[in-house]
Amino acid sequence: MRKEGGRPLTLTGIKKPDQVEYVHYTGKQIFGSLFFKTDYKGDISYNHSYLWRFQRPPQDKLNATWGVMKKIEEDLEYQFGVGNHSNNTKTTFIGVKPNN
Repeated sequence: MRKEGGRPLTLTGIKKPDQVEYVHYTGKQIFGSLFFKTDYKGDISYNHSYLWRFQRPPQDKLNATWGVMKKIEEDLEYQFGVGNHSNNTKTTFIGVKPNN
């Protein structure tokens, strides 16, 4: 799904709105959310999150989702030229252990 974000105000005026694309996906043990934001300069930022309500997700469910998350990111990079995430991405884990 695509939506427009805010319109940045800069020294040279009001710029075109950010473009935000997002998708939610679920499976047997997989619950994810992904969104990309493209700003007026063409810079892309993204957030890929595991969905779990009001508590820390169980590690086994995170482990099941991690491979799917990475595959989705690789496919987006390959199919849409979103950028080389493997070299330019900072991954942060909050409240869970990384699944190496």
